[in-house]
Parts: sequence; structure tokens; C-alpha cells
Amino acid sequence: MRRFLAALLGMVIGYPVAAFGGYWAIELLSGNHFDRSVEASMTALFVIGPAGAVIGLLAGLVPGKSRHAPKVGSRLHLASGLPASSKNAYDLRQLGINLRKPG
Repeated sequence: MRRFLAALLGMVIGYPVAAFGGYWAIELLSGNHFDRSVEASMTALFVIGPAGAVIGLLAGLVPGKSRHAPKVGSRLHLASGLPASSKNAYDLRQLGINLRKPG
């Protein structure tokens, strides 16, 4: 759900930012003198705005990755130094894995 909301937010922000920026850039750089405003608005709405929405979608997906806690007994959990339950600690001692720090 977090990933979906981040992607949606990226799209909602990306479209208008790209559309306004594209409109401004076309108004500034276009050599068309007859209907420059029409060219700028149509290109911004139908080309640059959707491209900005796609870029915003992809940008929202990256930081929106879900972060799950490591399972008890997994390598990540053991490396984090979090205490394991007594049953898991007993099972790991049977395998020859010591959870206590040496010394």
C-alpha cells in the first residue's frame, strides 16, 4: 500500500510540474510565431505532462519499497543483534550456532 501511494503521489506531482515546465520551455524556445500558445499547451498537456507522470510514477516506486522486519532466526535478524526467542536460540545451539558474544 505504501508503494502504491508513493507512486500515485509521484504521478500527481509529476504531471503538473512537467506540464508547466514544458509549456514555459516551448513558449520560450519555439520558433512558431503564429500559434505558439496552442503549440505549447497541446504539447504540454499531451506529451510532456504524461511523460512527467510516468517519471513521477517511477520515482515514487523507488522510495516507496516496503520495509519488512526480518524474521526471527533469519540471517538478517541474527546479524542485527536482536534477541531471539528461547525456542529459536535452543534450535540454533543444536546446529552449533552460538548467539552470545564471545568474551
